[in-house]
This record gives sequence, structure tokens and C-alpha cells, in this order.
Amino acid sequence: MSNKMKLIESAQRVYVPDMFSKLGDDMRHNESNNIGTFCVPDEQYHGINEYNGKPVISQSSLKKFNENPETYHAGLPFLRSRVVVLGSLLDSAVLNQVGLDDYFFLEGKEADGRTKEGKAIRGKAKGMGKETVNETELNQIHANIDKLAENSTAIEILSGATTQIQMLDTRGEIGKRGMLDIIPDREGRFGDGICDLKRTSKFLPYEWRQHVRSMYYHWQAAYYLDLWNEICKAHGQDDQTRDKWYFLLSDSNAPYGCGVAKLSEELIKKGREGYMNALMKYQECITTGNYPNPWNQGEILTIEPYSK
Repeated sequence: MSNKMKLIESAQRVYVPDMFSKLGDDMRHNESNNIGTFCVPDEQYHGINEYNGKPVISQSSLKKFNENPETYHAGLPFLRSRVVVLGSLLDSAVLNQVGLDDYFFLEGKEADGRTKEGKAIRGKAKGMGKETVNETELNQIHANIDKLAENSTAIEILSGATTQIQMLDTRGEIGKRGMLDIIPDREGRFGDGICDLKRTSKFLPYEWRQHVRSMYYHWQAAYYLDLWNEICKAHGQDDQTRDKWYFLLSDSNAPYGCGVAKLSEELIKKGREGYMNALMKYQECITTGNYPNPWNQGEILTIEPYSK
């Protein structure tokens, strides 16, 4: 049995994806109203930067823009760290097993980047736009899955859930897109919210609190909640709107524990203010054609003690 099939069988102890979710079908993207969920291959989804002549931006791209408009506008390639690669692998294994086609699972001599076989397979993967995963990394993902399978709250969140839903709204001057990890069963304990699966080394509660802010995850929550709710209302599915945001956490370090966190209403509100201000800034840059870096804002920055 291939490593890919072993990973799928392991993940099915946690969740079996429904690739033809009724939730997604009920709110399929409609070109007449330019809003809804849609299904395209991942490589196409991530490449949607405009639609019908309008710019389209994701939450993660908006964050990069807000940090440095000049760098964002330069269109430099995004280099995925191993943390991001393995987090995406866990998402694919548990939530959307079709996504596993984006990976090469390396065995034996292939797993060693110093060998002829290792260099050849990595070159092939790069040419095909795929990521490589060695046996050590694969074992870590299996350990994450084992812990999720043992956790009753994780199973409760995923039971009856809709996963990996792509969203697109191009009604405004700037289109918005996003992909939701987990939309819990409306009738369950977590049915008032949306949940994001995060594999993280910042697993301790005090670490995660700080990490949420530093990574702008409260922006992500507000952006995705608003986009989802707008889609629901546009398709007459008001009963499917959500107002809570949960994280299903999986520790990237042994013993690979898991936990659940929830954002406060206040933090989601701050996230909403942040992303909306960034959208207005983005619109201004598009209109003026000027994408400044953080240092040429017309004033000299004064560094204060403990300033950020």
C-alpha cells in the first residue's frame, strides 16, 4: 500500500470528506449575482487574482499587502516554509483527500536530498509544482492524526461537517475569495461557528493567544465569517449564517496533542475593522497606482521603547 493510501485510511478515522456537500451545492457561485461557493482545482483557486475584469484578493494576500504594499505589488513568488507545507498536508489528509495529489511521498534513498534519487525526485516535484514529504515528516502527520482521532471534541467538530469550501464574491469594486476549513454541523455544539484546523508549534494557550494576534488570525476570522454570511444571505440561506470562530489546534511537536480555542466577539470585531481598513487602503493603491513601502509615508518613524 502506498504512503498516500495509508495516510487516507488513517485520516478516515477522524473524518470522511463529502466531496458533494449539499451546503456547497445550495450556494454554488452564480455569475448573475457574482457571489457563492465554487469548486475548482486548488491551483486554479489560488490563481484567481481577477474575475470579470475586477481585482480579487484573499485574506492572506490582503495581510501581505497591508504589511508592505510595495512588496506585494512586486508580485514576488511566495516561498512556502515547511511549517506551511506540513500544515497543508494535515488539512489535505483530514479535510480534502484529493489535495494529497499535490505531494510526493518520499521513501528510502529518495528521502535523502543528498542522493542522486533524492535530487532527481525533488527536481521533478518542483517542475510539476508539487511538494515533497519525507518519511519523518509523514510519521509526524500520522501522529497528529492519531491524536485527533482520540479526541472526542475534534470528532464532534468534524462529525457531519462540510469542509474545504471555496468562496468568491465579486459584487464590489474589489472581489474577495477565501477557503473555509470546517463548517460544523448546524445542529451540533459548534453549529454557531466556523472552525479552522491549525497545525502549530505555538500550542500552549499563552503562546496561541499571542500567535493569533501576530499572525492576524482575527482578520482571517472576520473576513471569512463576513464572506460566508454574505453568501448565505445572497442565496436565501440565512439559517446557515455563523458568528463564532473556532480553532482546532494540532501540536506540531511530540506528543502531538490537540485542543480547541474560540475567538472573542471583541477580537473578531477588531479583525473586521483591520481587514476593512486594509481593503480601503488597497482600493486607494489601485486607484492611484502608488504602492508605498512602510518607510515612505511622508514622516520619519520614531522608535519608542517596546513599540511594535
